[in-house]
Amino acid sequence: MGGTGRSKRAKRIRKFGTGVQESVRIVNKKLKLSGEDALQPDVPFRRKKRSTFERRPKQNLKPGKKTVVDRQEDDDDDVLTEDENHAYESVDSPFDAVESPNSEDSEPWEREDEDGTFSDSSAVETAEENGLANGEGKIDLLEDSSVDEEREEEMEELEIEKENRLLEDERRLEEEESKAEFTLNDADNVIQTEQLENLFHNDIHRSLTDRKSRISIVLQVLSDWKNRKDGTHSRSEFLSLLQSDVSYVYGYNTFLIEEFFRMFSPVECIEFIEASDKPRPLVIRTNTLKTKRRQLAQALISRGVNIDPLEKWSKEGLVVYESRVPIGATPEYLAGHYMIQASSSFLPVLALAPQENEKILDMAASPGGKTTFISARMHNTGIVYANDAKADRIKSLVANIHRLGVENTIVSCYDGRKLASILQGLDRVLLDAPCSGTGIISHDPSVKTSREWNDIQKNSSIQKQLLLSAIDCCNAHSKTGGIIVYSTCSVLVEENEAVIDYCLKHRFVKVVSCEIPFGMPGITKYRGRQFHSSLQEARRFFPHIHNMDGFFVCKLKKLKNGKRKNTTTTF
Repeated sequence: MGGTGRSKRAKRIRKFGTGVQESVRIVNKKLKLSGEDALQPDVPFRRKKRSTFERRPKQNLKPGKKTVVDRQEDDDDDVLTEDENHAYESVDSPFDAVESPNSEDSEPWEREDEDGTFSDSSAVETAEENGLANGEGKIDLLEDSSVDEEREEEMEELEIEKENRLLEDERRLEEEESKAEFTLNDADNVIQTEQLENLFHNDIHRSLTDRKSRISIVLQVLSDWKNRKDGTHSRSEFLSLLQSDVSYVYGYNTFLIEEFFRMFSPVECIEFIEASDKPRPLVIRTNTLKTKRRQLAQALISRGVNIDPLEKWSKEGLVVYESRVPIGATPEYLAGHYMIQASSSFLPVLALAPQENEKILDMAASPGGKTTFISARMHNTGIVYANDAKADRIKSLVANIHRLGVENTIVSCYDGRKLASILQGLDRVLLDAPCSGTGIISHDPSVKTSREWNDIQKNSSIQKQLLLSAIDCCNAHSKTGGIIVYSTCSVLVEENEAVIDYCLKHRFVKVVSCEIPFGMPGITKYRGRQFHSSLQEARRFFPHIHNMDGFFVCKLKKLKNGKRKNTTTTF
């Protein structure tokens, strides 16, 4: 052991000796002993020297999750949970760290205060137990140096033992919570017939808590229908009951709940609905026309913004966790260094994969997030036609184009369904179609009650016309492109796969890979309808799976100009 170790050990010995002297003084005072009758400690206290130096092997600890190492060498281990921080804050020294009022091995010196005195009246009783009051050997501990040496070895590794124990406790707690969450108790699993009968009565008088409880019970029954069915009510009756309660608890109309239950299993449907109510992480996109992501991150961090890179699939995105300043009013924002943009809005542009010097159309461009992203990927070369059918949205589009320093864009205000008669021969077309917004309920909760089947049918009809127009604007003979990307912020099949399948039958296009490294495949069979098998190449994104807005992206490659014959055009 080096000089530092011997110095620390000497300090502990001196403190130990001081504690013994104080213990003897308290015992003498308590028993009114004085003169020759008084107990005398063997002072000055000195540790017996070993005849030869022997290095003792340190205890081989095996942490449960991670190895606790020297904090000065590994900054990653500085981060502890709140419980661990609280535990360490309560420890003032290695002596305090072993404090355990109920421990049978606890010694008086283990309960000392910083000034070396006892803080409670139990000191006398403890001293008597150690043979101080009756004078038997006076201080037994001083006669056995091996006990002292073992104490010192414990002191040396006390901190790492403490951390190891905390990590083990944390791991054990996580396992218990996991079991409590995912493993149902056998007694709770047994659902009596009377309980099942009561599920279908007294709906009018049921509170919100009662309905939530009934949702839990019905989910248990449906998840193990073969063993838990009551023989009186059919599975469809249980599903109808569940849909009614979910609609009441989460504030949806009947139509949307039925649509969601057709798309998901009962358990996953609840997960989707709950995730849809939670706000998504705030994301900003670096404007690479003016700055780099690293430079932007450093500038925002210096202003008190806590940020991290978005994901490996994005080179421009940053996630904002908290900020001392409004993200939409920083000097960097006003200078056009970034755009506040949902991570799901990155995906259509990634699928489009714009190239320099191309002619590209953004058919529904406002407020300009995707348009400016396309221009940045093109390095302000070529031409980007930014179109929007609503004149009142053009202002925000133009403002963002100017703020972000985009110079290759032409803004127009046309009905997208008529653009094919104006613009043709384009290399790539992006259509982020207007939709029901069932994927962005966290941004607009009114969607829960304002969407009906008639609205979805109208949207689907408009989307089909827009996509056919987008295909007609694109040039199949483009040397670099011939690509059309269709996207919506809806999760409904009628606004996504059904639209693509319709256009595959009316134009010479095929579905190709989106080249997005994550996401769920498109749906090819729904409610008895069979869609084209290539729709598996489309990508779906859900809040409960990907922690982003519900989104749909499909990439088409135009094979031939013109329209397919012998097809009936009905929207």
